[in-house]
Amino acid sequence: MRPGHNELVEVLADARRTILIVEDDECCATTLEIGLLLVPGVDIRIVGSARDALDLLQSADVSILITDLRLPKTDGFELISRLRAGSRTKNLPIIVISADPNSDARSRALRLGANAYFGKPYSIVSLRHKVAQLLDSKTKTTSA
Repeated sequence: MRPGHNELVEVLADARRTILIVEDDECCATTLEIGLLLVPGVDIRIVGSARDALDLLQSADVSILITDLRLPKTDGFELISRLRAGSRTKNLPIIVISADPNSDARSRALRLGANAYFGKPYSIVSLRHKVAQLLDSKTKTTSA
């Protein structure tokens, strides 16, 4: 028997995944949000600091975290380190987007546990593709 409309809506709502954007620059955060709205089945949350991200992650289920490296007080490197050390967040896919011109930033972020690194300016199409890829691999891992 096929599910009714209300049951189908509930199934789709349960399947939605959350992308958390950690970006203190409102313009950059909005640009990311608009670009990611085309990824099917996602909700997007935005916070402006690593501290806010860590607080939110204590109570919310997040499927992917996208962060800048230059954040107020606690930088993106420290955020990645803390996430990888946490039992609840150690496997959370992390994408870094940064304008840091230092070539060591990329290698350091990846060494700390980021799954991908995009330098600014970046291709939103490439970012969407990476997000979809990480969501797909996380879904396969979770259902296995």
